[in-house]
This record gives sequence, structure tokens and C-alpha cells, in this order.
Amino acid sequence: NITWTASTSIDVLRYELSIGTSPGDSSIYPWNSVGTNTSAQISALNLTEGNTYFVNIRSIDTAENISPISSSTGWIYTNSAPPTL
Repeated sequence: NITWTASTSIDVLRYELSIGTSPGDSSIYPWNSVGTNTSAQISALNLTEGNTYFVNIRSIDTAENISPISSSTGWIYTNSAPPTL
């Protein structure tokens, strides 16, 4: 499970999530909407044992403005869950 703290903005339309090999990267799991949920579960990823990965979150408001990206600290894949943002 991936979880994050909700935006303090009152006009969040949706959150988008990606996973990559550096902060802000989406090479492993491309940007996808998770609605207004503050958690997501992503499965069937092709991760390599021992590699470092980052979870990235951004919010989109009702005017379609995109927030700055918030990235997790990197985690080394060892068949465990990614960190909480």
C-alpha cells in the first residue's frame, strides 16, 4: 500500500501517482489518476531486486493546475511495501 497526506487545497480534483527510478520519474509506473483517495495499491510491477525506486504524487485542481511533485525517499526493492509519503 502507498499512502500520502491529503493536500490542504480545497479544490483538489484528483491525485496522480507514478513510480520511477529517481524522484519525479515515471519510467516504472506512468502517471495515473487515483481520484481523491490518499492511498493506492499498485500490483504487477516489474521491479528488480536491489534497485532503488521512488513513489511520486501530484495533485490536480479543478482548473487542471498541476501541483509540484512530492516524491518519497527512495526504497530498495526487497519484496516489501514502499514507504509512506
